[in-house]
Order: sequence, then structure tokens, then C-alpha cells
Amino acid sequence: MKTEHALTAPLLSATLLTPGLALPATPEAGGSYDIAAYGGPWATMHRDNKNCACAPYDVADGFTDAYQVSLPSTQVVRATLGPEGELYFPYFDTANANNDKFFAAFNTDDGSNLFTLTEKFTTDNVTAVNVTIDSDGNLYLPANELLSKLTPQGQRLWTLPLRGLARSAQFLPDGNLVLFTWRGWAYVVEPANGAVLSERNLTPLRSYPDTPNCLAAGEKSDCSFINAPAIDPFNALIYNTLIDRAGNSVLHAFQYDLQTHAIDYVWGRRAPRVAGAASSPVLADDYSRVYMHDGVGELFAFDAVTGEELWRFDVGFATGAPPILSDGGYLMVGGNRYDADAYSFVGILQDTGASAAWVLQDSDYSPATTAAAGNNDRFVLAVRDNATDELGLLVASPTDGVVSVSPWGAGGQPPTLNGTTLRDDGMVLIDTWGGTAFKAFSPNTPARRQTGNE
Repeated sequence: MKTEHALTAPLLSATLLTPGLALPATPEAGGSYDIAAYGGPWATMHRDNKNCACAPYDVADGFTDAYQVSLPSTQVVRATLGPEGELYFPYFDTANANNDKFFAAFNTDDGSNLFTLTEKFTTDNVTAVNVTIDSDGNLYLPANELLSKLTPQGQRLWTLPLRGLARSAQFLPDGNLVLFTWRGWAYVVEPANGAVLSERNLTPLRSYPDTPNCLAAGEKSDCSFINAPAIDPFNALIYNTLIDRAGNSVLHAFQYDLQTHAIDYVWGRRAPRVAGAASSPVLADDYSRVYMHDGVGELFAFDAVTGEELWRFDVGFATGAPPILSDGGYLMVGGNRYDADAYSFVGILQDTGASAAWVLQDSDYSPATTAAAGNNDRFVLAVRDNATDELGLLVASPTDGVVSVSPWGAGGQPPTLNGTTLRDDGMVLIDTWGGTAFKAFSPNTPARRQTGNE
């Protein structure tokens, strides 16, 4: 039985709606995605308007090793799945002394390579970004000071110069793209032709180095926006976290005007400032709350209307990844054991309204990837057995605990893993580092595969 949210009332109030804004239509395919551009058969980190890594797809009771793609690669960001089942990701060639950088696409039905582009087909630092994909399979790929639109086959359609690098674009309720760059600029872009509909410098009194540390590992205080925004399509609100010059973060809310395409502050300067480089914001299913991890070890919940801090919860370790949120309002901490040694258990939290509480802590396993959430509050992720250090694919829920741990299977166990992608038919894809680019698992009870035209 689905557990109801222990949250405040939904945001759908006439006072917040932009004049003339119609509620987004429910897409025909893809279940309950709120924006049609997210209606195709995919789900992964930053590929939904809430940033929840959640999808209206079933998570099976167990899985079987399907195949793996062998490729010397280091993947800084998580892979993104397109509407026809293509997996896209940038990577370093770790077998090459020059650390050459590429952007690749694979068919997830059989693992075949569709295309591979060198990083220099755009500009550098493409390996630090997440690609955004529309319902036709077109790719919107940021790079340093550039945004490119590509066809599903990798042909470039247009490019747009940017002031800085945007880690991830998101779709607005009218289908336009919004991007925030590390230099503090916000852009609204027309996807068809790359026209800039509006742009705004959100940090006019701040200067930035030519080569900031935020484009690599290390200190983040020389950048402002390094995360993916979260979108409330019903109220045309945009949420994002900004890092100040001291290296701390503040959550901002912006109003998007569908007529002028302007982006204006709703709140932010009066919102609580949190320690360290905070994660991307994650919106609750009813849009009443915003969740994020700070850079020290606490999970926060904010009122989405006012920006008021509702509670903070010490998870015991720091993670830069956003929390994963299920359809019933349960949370799994973002990141994995490679982020923090103390992340040595599989845990699920419940928002109790005034605070949060653990409803599952299983210390037999450590998260090896950030999880994905599916229907009925089920989470799926790769884990390591704390006794044997063996990899497996774990399914858990707040009511049933650990449902299963499926064997990793053939092909060897990579030293580092990255993210979890849940396909609409229940297949799970794990992107990794080392000699394996990604590994596919078939559900023991597969669902019917959806297509973008259903």
C-alpha cells in the first residue's frame, strides 16, 4: 500500500501561478511525469523535473546479469537515458596517457556502440556535464562556455555561446530550456533554434577565475551555480543552490514568466545559509518541500513557498549528491561509499513532518551507487557486501526492508561505480569506472516496454 506524504499542503495556489499559465499536460507515455519533455521511457539522476531520481516504473523483486560494455573509462557525471533506450555519457579514456575525452552513445538493448565523439567537437570540459534529452531524442550538451544541440545520432544542429559552464540544463513548463552557469548567469533558451529568450547575471558584484576549481575536484567557492535546477511546472518556479565566496551555500527560488521568459527572485537571500557546497535541490512529489544535502553531513527540508527551514537531519557523513525521493515521500541519502567511509549501510528515511527518521538501516551492505526510485517506494542500487566486499544489485523498500540482493554476475567487479538508471521496462543500468563503461541487469519479472509514441 502506498504511504501518503507527511508533508504540508500542495503548492497549487492561484496566488503563485504566473498569469496565463496552464497546467502542464500529463504525458501519454512515461507514467506520471509532470512535464511532457520528461515523458519518455527513462529515469536517472537529473533527468526529471524534481531532481528526485524517481520514475513511475516498477522495480522488480530481483535481477539477472544481462551484459556489460567493456571500455576504459572514467565517468565524472552520471549517464543519461534517451527515449528510445540509448545511454549517453562523457568519459575520460583512462587507458590513454593523454586522458583523451569523449562523448558516447550506446544501445541499451544489446550494448552496441551508436557513436563516439571527441570532446573537441564542442569545447573542453564536456566530461563535467550532464546531457539533457528531449522527447524526440535530441541532446542538449553543455560544455565550457558553449551549449550544443545534437541529433540522437550525434550530428550537431546548433551551438550557443554561454558565460561559463552549465552542469545541467532542465526543461521549463513551456518546453524551453533553463541553464545556470558557474559564473552566475541564468539563461532561457529556445530548443528549436538555440535563441536566447532571456539572460540575467545573478551575481553582478562577483568575479570569477578563468580556470575555476569547480571544473575539477577540490574547492568549489570560486563558482556559483554548479548544480542542476529543480522545476515546479505548476507554479513556474525554479529552485537552485548557489555557492557563495566563502564556500557555503544558499537555496534560491526564482519565478519564471511564461510571457516575457524573465527569471526573477522569489526568495533566497533570506533563506538559511548552509555549510559547504550543497547538493542540487529535490522537490517533493506535491511540490510543498525542497530537500538538499549540505556539504557537511546534514539533510535539509525547506518550505517551497517561503524558503523557511523546516528541519535538518544529521545523516552522519557528507555527500555532494542530492537525496533520492520516492513517490510516497521516502528518502534515501545521495552518494555512495566512495563519497564517505561512514556511508556503510543501506538506509531509508521518512519525512515525519517536523523532522525525519530512519525507517531502514541495514549494515550488511554499503551503497556502491546512488539509488534510483521506482513505483511503490522501491529503491534499487548497486551495493557491496560489507563482509565479502562482493558487488550486487539491491532492492529495498521502507515496508519490506531489503527485498533482494542479486549477484553482480560475469565480467569482473569494477573498483568504482557511479549511478543507477531505471528503464521503463524495469531494466537497470549501472555506470562505472575502470574497464567497464556500464552494466545491464534484466528484471526477473519484466514490465512491458513503453515507446515515446504511446
